[in-house]
Amino acid sequence: MGFANGAKFDLDVSGIAGFFGGEESIAAMASVNLIRTRWLLGWYNSPGSYFVSKKYGIIANNRFWDGLFPGKDSIPAATLGLDGKHGPKFLGAISGTCIEMTGHLSHLLFSHCTDVDPLPATHPTVHEKKSTDGSHSSEDSDKLESEYLYSLTIVPRLKASTVSDSKTSTPARERSMEEYKTPMSIQGFLAALLTMGFSIAAAILVAVVWHDYFCCIAISIGILSNGLATLVYGSGSLYMRIPSTIPNAVPGDGILIRDNDMVILRGPESKIASITRGKYKLAYPDAPDYHRIGYVSVALFFQAFSQLILLPVATLKGQIFFLATFALSWIYNASLASVDREKLQFEALRKMLGLADARTYHRKTFMRWANIVAASAFCLRPIRTDAWLRQLIPNSTPVWDKWRECIIQSIEHEIKGRTPSFDLPTQGLDEWDNDDKIRLMNHLHDAKIGYEWYQSQLDLGLKDE
Repeated sequence: MGFANGAKFDLDVSGIAGFFGGEESIAAMASVNLIRTRWLLGWYNSPGSYFVSKKYGIIANNRFWDGLFPGKDSIPAATLGLDGKHGPKFLGAISGTCIEMTGHLSHLLFSHCTDVDPLPATHPTVHEKKSTDGSHSSEDSDKLESEYLYSLTIVPRLKASTVSDSKTSTPARERSMEEYKTPMSIQGFLAALLTMGFSIAAAILVAVVWHDYFCCIAISIGILSNGLATLVYGSGSLYMRIPSTIPNAVPGDGILIRDNDMVILRGPESKIASITRGKYKLAYPDAPDYHRIGYVSVALFFQAFSQLILLPVATLKGQIFFLATFALSWIYNASLASVDREKLQFEALRKMLGLADARTYHRKTFMRWANIVAASAFCLRPIRTDAWLRQLIPNSTPVWDKWRECIIQSIEHEIKGRTPSFDLPTQGLDEWDNDDKIRLMNHLHDAKIGYEWYQSQLDLGLKDE
């Protein structure tokens, strides 16, 4: 079917130039400082340049750039997703440190630990129907599986970097993370070459074969703008800020805790502080104004504007090839956006701290919070056990007070080489009614489950780490 009166078909793609594929382009650019050589491979006509310029242009920091890219000034690490997440609460078992909200690095470790496949939960033995303070009957076992599931992860012990690591003070410092970045895979490298090659070939082809210089210029502007932006955004050096520590600091052993999950950390104060108080930093040579980031952000904005003007006057074949470069670039950006960037960040952190592979982590789910609290107490042996237990189970009732006394006594027995007892105490319960005794019996059994799992991990090598 032809066009009436000799009308010509015109594929006007100017409406999507610069505005299509913005989210994928932003996410793809966020990986530029995590994958080696990624910053050198951005020479292709990428869509979404307008959104990328607005997202990262706010890093540039003076009045001129603030006028072009309005918004709250942001540090590079936060804008590129290397900082800004809030981590879980940290409690130091020996130092007594309490950090209500840790930082981004704790978030990375905690998220990774809670993703480790756990051992199945151990069902507690109970002696009555559900009581007012949290015990359950066997009739509730199905509910327990879905509603009362808690997890405990024991991370392998962190080792001191040097013999004097825990004996001398260390000032706050920055350590380069460049050597710990993830290398680009062969498949990723070939995909980048294909995407760049197609954009360059399309620009040459439309100019040489169809003499469509408008489309050639539009594609070339996209190649240059995205290439320069990737080069500049990725030129930042990745560092880790390590906080200072005092000489002869006590071990930094403690727990990260959020919602129903707990992670036990053990090691020198310098290593634990790096996790709880350290952070990633991106250092650019033109800080703190970041003029180069401002320039390439303007170039990306110019790309979107110029392509909007040039494409309507391009030929149909030129527009088709332009659209094809956008499509292939969008697919490549989507593949980069699908990369788990937090996993890449954690891998760099893991290598720097000398953390073991996740397969060596000890993780298990439990049906009761008391299981986890007891296991953590036996594992860490806090200096002030009563205060430790009260922070984790603040209930101030005769049953829980007696339970804490029994746990403290059991830990003392274990330290002396004696087997802890989780039987109902024979003294001090004369005035208790039968219901309270049963509640205490249930809670002590919960503690026994936590202790037995801790002992099983000792047999698997936890003690020798």
